[in-house]
Amino acid sequence: MTTILIAEDDPLIGSFLEKGFRAQGFTTHLVDDGEQAQRLGLTDDYDLMILDMGLPEREGLQVLKELRAQGKTLPVVVVTGRSDRDAAMCLEAGADDYMRKPFHFDELLARVQKQLRSTGTEETPG
Repeated sequence: MTTILIAEDDPLIGSFLEKGFRAQGFTTHLVDDGEQAQRLGLTDDYDLMILDMGLPEREGLQVLKELRAQGKTLPVVVVTGRSDRDAAMCLEAGADDYMRKPFHFDELLARVQKQLRSTGTEETPG
C-alpha cells in the first residue's frame, strides 16, 4: 500500500488531507513540525511527502534541502500559503511539485498520482 507522509501544522488542513488520501486508499502519517518531517522523511517508510513550508521547529525549505543533501529521492509535493516567488526556491531545492493554498483536493491528488507513477510506486488504491 502506498504511504504518504503529510507535514502540515494546521490541524484542519492536516485532517482534510488525511481523510482525502485515506478515502482514496492511501496510508497516511501526519506530522506537525519540521523536525519530525525531516526525521521520518529520511527513512524508507514513505512513498511521497506532502510538505508545508511554514512548519514550526524547522522550515519546510530546510527539510527539503536536508532530504536532498542526504540523497533522498522521495517525491516531495510542496503545499503552502506562501507567495508564488517561493515556488522557484522550492523547485530549485528539489521539490517535485508545488501548489499554493487554497487548493482543490482533486488537483493535489492528480499531482500526487503523477509523482507516484513517475517513480513506479503507484498502486491501485483500495
